[in-house]
Amino acid sequence: MDKSYQVSARKWRPKLFEEVIGQGHITQTLQNAVQSGRVAHAYLFSGERGVGKTTVARIFAKALNCEKGPTINPCNDCVTCREIWDGMAIDVIEIDGASNTGVDDIRELREAVKYIPVRGRYKVYIIDEVHMLSTSAFNALLKTLEEPPDRVIFLFATTELHKIPPTILSRCQHFTFKRIPFEEMIRHLQGIAVEEKIEMEEGGYRLIARAAEGSMRDALSILDQSVAFCGQKVDLENLRTLLGIVNQQILERTIHALHHQDTSDVMALVNDLVAHGTDLRKFLGDLVEYIRNLLMIKVSTDPFSLVDLPREEVEHLKQIVASLSLDELQRWTGHFVKTQVEIKLSLSPRFSLELALVKATRMVRTTSLEDLIQRLHAMEKRLTDLNNNLVGEEFKGGDRSSEKVQRVSPKPASSDEAVPPELFLEKWNLILKRIKEEKPNLGSYLEQGRVVDSGPDKVTIGFPENSSFLMKLVQKEEHMKVLERTLEQVMQRPLPIKWTVLDPGSKTEPLPYMEKSERGGGEEMNDPIQTPLIKETLAMFGGKIIEAKEE
Repeated sequence: MDKSYQVSARKWRPKLFEEVIGQGHITQTLQNAVQSGRVAHAYLFSGERGVGKTTVARIFAKALNCEKGPTINPCNDCVTCREIWDGMAIDVIEIDGASNTGVDDIRELREAVKYIPVRGRYKVYIIDEVHMLSTSAFNALLKTLEEPPDRVIFLFATTELHKIPPTILSRCQHFTFKRIPFEEMIRHLQGIAVEEKIEMEEGGYRLIARAAEGSMRDALSILDQSVAFCGQKVDLENLRTLLGIVNQQILERTIHALHHQDTSDVMALVNDLVAHGTDLRKFLGDLVEYIRNLLMIKVSTDPFSLVDLPREEVEHLKQIVASLSLDELQRWTGHFVKTQVEIKLSLSPRFSLELALVKATRMVRTTSLEDLIQRLHAMEKRLTDLNNNLVGEEFKGGDRSSEKVQRVSPKPASSDEAVPPELFLEKWNLILKRIKEEKPNLGSYLEQGRVVDSGPDKVTIGFPENSSFLMKLVQKEEHMKVLERTLEQVMQRPLPIKWTVLDPGSKTEPLPYMEKSERGGGEEMNDPIQTPLIKETLAMFGGKIIEAKEE
């Protein structure tokens, strides 16, 4: 074994601020602090694993203590720089927060900070995974953080910012490290591969960068692993096998089966995955990412910045997504994200995946909200036109069971002419129908009343004595306006309304909503399928009558 061998993550670790990848907003701020001499006593670096938190802390410590500094470009040659980089500097103390969680460890630190630096300008404490400290340890650290001795600097690093107490956070300058951008990671990997004389098949760097999920350390570890597996020439097939990445054709086949609700094919697909030894949990993760990419391409006018894919692959996915609805993609995403949580706890991943895929193929397709709104607007217009036509239709006399309705133009009744009770009965139904459409509550109130009399100059409406409170509700100004307006529209003339309380012994029957036999129209009106409004609704939505109940 070559004892001089170093893994790429250590060998290619940045030694200067300018070599740090993807964190320019942080390195620039720290360089400005060094140049201006405005160095804070405590810094907190938070972010995902492998994005440069500890590396930047070491570079910052070198910049402050370099024999040629303070400088934004430490020499890396002096004794101090070399000792800091090797983790042996007496004035730069690195502490693992996970191994030193107790209050006693922090008390020792509090005693040690009282002593001045031995060799460098500053005594620097780098505490990694600081969120692992206990509550009592954090409390013991508070006073020292608030009033630290001169020439003492604390550099904290954490992957779980939410676990840091607000009292600690408020005493630090906080910097958030972001994931390494996809394209920057690829360029960095390509540069290292050239130096290491590694040949990578086209697309291999993208696979590594995607698997690293923004962590440069993970990306370099995968690069080392791929070389160990494939040699100096890394091909895509072996790299996919190493990473457990599902072939794109498999994912396309899955989407095709889901879209066409082909349950048989998804079962065969799972069987093929198991036969090839594919990690089903990994397949589900790849499927979720694939659907997410389709969703981004569907909703975005410029998807190239939203998906980590080459342009030619995005163009190919555009062709696939053209036949898919946004609703499908949304439902699949929610369904399979939920399945990811369930499959982690499942004793039978295969069964969980099969069940999830079967459910996805059996999902009822729904109309998109935009299409539904457009169809509702269209239906509303048709129903309005239809209702306006029905207003002018009168039933002929004679045998109503066999006669069709005919359209007539209603003529205004003479002001000195009484309205026949039968005609007013039919008109009253239309009046109530319109009122209930506009003000359902008012229509319900009126249904409890009785039309006592209808003459040429007035309509008399009475309410039973035990329902007289409803009459007061109907007589409200806003309700009267609706009633008088509707009455005039239907009767073709203004008709004053008189109100009365019925004698308890009154035999007068309520006039609203007659039985079907009284409405006219014969069989066509008795059959719900033949009702014009219902026929229009069924035609609009492509529905059918399953059951009709009379209440």
